[in-house]
Amino acid sequence: MTKLTDQSFRSLQVPEGAKDVQAFDDELPGFGVRKFASGKASLFVKYSIGTQQRPKTLGPWVPGTLPAIRKEAAVVLAQARLGKDVVGEARKAQQEAAKAKTWAGS
Repeated sequence: MTKLTDQSFRSLQVPEGAKDVQAFDDELPGFGVRKFASGKASLFVKYSIGTQQRPKTLGPWVPGTLPAIRKEAAVVLAQARLGKDVVGEARKAQQEAAKAKTWAGS
């Protein structure tokens, strides 16, 4: 696939018997779409931090939202190249919030 567009999403077909299919954008490596047999699609970005591969869901595909989501993907990928683990930091923040909530409820 070349650059992901609204038209390419519409034409992307899930193979018979498969639950989904993924396609990546050639112009922004790591940016992709996962289309489900139901017809719904989700945009995501994949990057590596050290030996860890991190996927991050950016949101559902809705016609017209692609330029904004592409920019968000570019930011996540740029941060990853600089060594920032957006997914790892979000997980850590969630864990700390859950721990704080547990302590507050004691």
